[in-house]
Amino acid sequence: MIYESINELIEAIKEEECFKSYHDSLQVFKLPEVKSLMREMNRLNEEKEDLARFGPYCDTKELQERITNIRRELYSIPEMNAYLSAYGELNEMLDDITTIVFDDISDELAKGRIGRSYARYSR
Repeated sequence: MIYESINELIEAIKEEECFKSYHDSLQVFKLPEVKSLMREMNRLNEEKEDLARFGPYCDTKELQERITNIRRELYSIPEMNAYLSAYGELNEMLDDITTIVFDDISDELAKGRIGRSYARYSR
């Protein structure tokens, strides 16, 4: 019963315009320029993490500047901005759904209904 409701919710989310926009915007990661920049940024982040193990003995300022420059390049790509916008809108909707679901669960817990039901099934 609960899984049917969850599946219905998933299907409803997939029909929302913000999900469709997000899904369409994922194409940005197929652009050669974006792939290249992301690969370089990931490599630099890994290098920075490796150097961070040595603590104050290694200066990662130059690496951070290079990472920042790559981010600026990524943000200058219109398709990347469309992706970030769609991602933000989808997350807002999912946050709203989570709030609704957990507020209702919290109300039920406060009333003691779910706790008693859980206790029965967990034995």
